[in-house]
Amino acid sequence: MTKAINVFEDKAASVDAVIDLVGGDTLARSYAVVKKDGVLATTVQPIDESATKQAGIRVLQVIMKRNAADWRNSQVLSKRVRLNLD
Repeated sequence: MTKAINVFEDKAASVDAVIDLVGGDTLARSYAVVKKDGVLATTVQPIDESATKQAGIRVLQVIMKRNAADWRNSQVLSKRVRLNLD
């Protein structure tokens, strides 16, 4: 029995913005789901200028200073926010 793999591209397309906290393949695939003139923000790795230009989007690399209080606040916020992809 083959297990189905869900990928975000199957549920999200032409979105206004993406915030990438994972990087790697997830960041690379994110360029394609942001609509033209939308924005992709990443905290993980350098921006792919070629993919940015091809997609016609704005990309921001956000530099974060790690700090325990901010981490706790992000956990509280994530419990309050529920994404509905249906």
